[in-house]
Amino acid sequence: MVAVGAACIALGVGGAAEATVLTFDDITTSPYKIISDGYGGFDWTNFGVVNRSYVPNTGYDNGTVSEDYTAYNRYSRPVTVSSDSVFDFNGAYLTAAWNTGLNILVQGFSGGALQESKTVTVNTDAPTWFDFDFLGIDSLKF
Repeated sequence: MVAVGAACIALGVGGAAEATVLTFDDITTSPYKIISDGYGGFDWTNFGVVNRSYVPNTGYDNGTVSEDYTAYNRYSRPVTVSSDSVFDFNGAYLTAAWNTGLNILVQGFSGGALQESKTVTVNTDAPTWFDFDFLGIDSLKF
């Protein structure tokens, strides 16, 4: 099972001067939940959030950088973040849930065409910040 945790994602919408930082801590107080479309102004596919105490001593727990929640790819499926407007994907803290040395392919699309692509390697012991600087995209796939 390949699972990825994203503790914090920085996105800029519509050429805004400041990025929106999504920490996923304001979605629920339950142990876990699916991220609904509209969160942060984006549509979310196959993303969920999990409370670090629900999965102790895993990358979900170790990868939390804000309060108690980490976003993750549900059932190890590819995940997407999309918008009707273009946005910039500045970067994210990423962590492997179970597999140290996990490679994650991150792709940015505009109008269905691949614009940016980068592979990063993550571990389970701590979150790692990655700068992506994918500019003018409307869809992001992990």
